[in-house]
Amino acid sequence: MVVGVARFSLRFEGVRSLKEKRGQVRTVVDRLRHRFEASVAEVGALDAHQRAEIGVAVVSNERAHAERMVQSVLEAARGLGVGVFGDVRTEVLHVGASLPAPGAVLGRWDAFEDGA
Repeated sequence: MVVGVARFSLRFEGVRSLKEKRGQVRTVVDRLRHRFEASVAEVGALDAHQRAEIGVAVVSNERAHAERMVQSVLEAARGLGVGVFGDVRTEVLHVGASLPAPGAVLGRWDAFEDGA
C-alpha cells in the first residue's frame, strides 16, 4: 500500500475572526474532498485568524499514482483562489507488505468468542 501525503499553508488576508477563517477553510476542504475523494483536513494553525495548514492523504497501490494524485490535489487547491497558497511539503510512504495468502491464519479469534 502506498500513501501520498501533503501539507500546505494558506494565508487569508482581511480575515478578522476564527469563524470567518473556518468558513474559508471549510470551502477548501470540502471542494478537495469531493473532487478527489481524498482525506483532507485542517491540521495546523487552528487558532490563527489569518493562517491555516491543510493536510491531504491519498491511498494507492502504486507510487506514481499516489504522486500524481497528490500533485493534482495541490494544483486544484492552488487554483481555488481561496487564500494565498504556500509552504508545501509532500511525502510518499510505503506501508506494510503484501497481504498473506488466502486462508492463512493471522491469529486466534476463538479466545474472544468464549469471553476469554
